[in-house]
Amino acid sequence: MKTDEELAALPLSELLLLAVRDSQETEKTRGYELTPSLAFHTYDEERDVCRVCLAGAVLSRTVGVLRYASMTIDSGPTPAARERWMRGIDLMRTGRFWSALRALRALRVLRPGFEPYSKQYKALDQAEYEVRHSYLIDLGRAPWRAYEKAARILRKAGL
Repeated sequence: MKTDEELAALPLSELLLLAVRDSQETEKTRGYELTPSLAFHTYDEERDVCRVCLAGAVLSRTVGVLRYASMTIDSGPTPAARERWMRGIDLMRTGRFWSALRALRALRVLRPGFEPYSKQYKALDQAEYEVRHSYLIDLGRAPWRAYEKAARILRKAGL
């Protein structure tokens, strides 16, 4: 189990890989349904299933939120750290890595021409390209391999 503060402090690459792994496990788990475009973690009493997005999978698997809980960022008071990492994951799901950095408040002043920052600029752009160009609208996400490749690119640049 990890705390919200620990999750919000993870580098983008680690947070993205955690969301992918937790989502893949959730897809195989009885009583859960992965619905990437859904808003986080919703229990469907009629079907006795917990519908989760990528961030909701992390809520269930890594944070330990019970299957019967329904949670969205906007459904009530949400700890600031939880809101940051949940929004960060959802933004990365659609390939918006710059916005994910802003959501995590991890954005430093990245200026072109300053090493190693130019590597980070390029890595963010490459990660966005990988996810956005393979995004499957019907699934509400890109293929897992696109996220894994994006995470490798980000990790190599120190993100």
